[in-house]
Amino acid sequence: MSIFIRISLFSFFLVNISVANNEDLSKSLDQYSYKPFKFVNNKQTSNAPYITAKVNGKKAYVLLDSGSSGVSIFNNSLTELNLKGSDSSTYSANMSGEISKDKTVVLKNIKIGDILLKNIKSGITNQPKKMSLPTIVLGTKLLDKYNALFDFSASKVFFQNRSFRQKIII
Repeated sequence: MSIFIRISLFSFFLVNISVANNEDLSKSLDQYSYKPFKFVNNKQTSNAPYITAKVNGKKAYVLLDSGSSGVSIFNNSLTELNLKGSDSSTYSANMSGEISKDKTVVLKNIKIGDILLKNIKSGITNQPKKMSLPTIVLGTKLLDKYNALFDFSASKVFFQNRSFRQKIII
């Protein structure tokens, strides 16, 4: 058997095993009430874990950021969502040590599938590049609350509302 045929067969089996594992993972998580959300797949997102949601009733991108703790909104998104920021009582320093007064805004609601978050205080941050939709960033405080599990091989994130009870099927 030629090396090409061996490599082709090996690749075929790896792809089938990977697909089977992804399907098994989805089925396994479903019995624990996890809801899957597909990552946005376009050139704007740079392969970062973005999903779509509704923010104040309008379609928006949500960047799932395990490196931040709270919720942020990109400054360019304020006008798209008809929001006005206000000065906070706190200050923060950027990477170069420049200190600035924080600005915040309250997001009336964020709807991700059947998850509804209300009156979320959000910091306003500079956006590296303008996206086609308004963009917010959800950090670990919210990701932890909903047991976020990332499956980058399947380009999905799974959310579950903090209870580990298996569904009982009768």
